[in-house]
Amino acid sequence: RLVESTPSLQTLVLQHEQEWVESFANAVADRLGLDPDEDLRPELTAAVVVAAFRAVMNRWIRSGGNADVDQMLDQALVFLGSGLGSSDFD
Repeated sequence: RLVESTPSLQTLVLQHEQEWVESFANAVADRLGLDPDEDLRPELTAAVVVAAFRAVMNRWIRSGGNADVDQMLDQALVFLGSGLGSSDFD
């Protein structure tokens, strides 16, 4: 709630999330042998995973900290993986 009501904290959270996306995108690119500056897939994959993490954390907060974060994150990643497995991006 504090972050939601404090614009400077919202900015900080967004900056950190962008850093996570960039780091994860580079890791994905390295693993797949792709150039992250030329191929959208690493950044897109990273952004979707970070969004899934954010959604899980939002749900955890709404549960009062009672929801199982590990289980929800596993479910989210399995769901995303089932739809993001195609290599036919062009």
